[in-house]
Amino acid sequence: MLRKTPALLGLLTALATVTAFAADTNSDKQNTVDPEVELALTIVNDYRTLRNSCSDLDGQARMDCFYRLRIGLWDYKAAREILTAHGIRVESGEMVAQSN
Repeated sequence: MLRKTPALLGLLTALATVTAFAADTNSDKQNTVDPEVELALTIVNDYRTLRNSCSDLDGQARMDCFYRLRIGLWDYKAAREILTAHGIRVESGEMVAQSN
């Protein structure tokens, strides 16, 4: 049915755990990468991968793909806000630091 199953599973796994992970994460200043930022980057990249793969599908598979995008949109927006709050802008799958 869906040809991009690993990307879909990765996105769904990340989306399912974002709320619980963000609530349980204790920001540790000694780490160079905040786990919340790392998770946000994963969500943004997985969402974009899924979004790009939807155009390759046909029929019911395409409709299911766009449905999954709609379900994940809230987490995608929340992840973008987290990255913006940390001064990080994501373009074309690359992490680019913004100057504050």
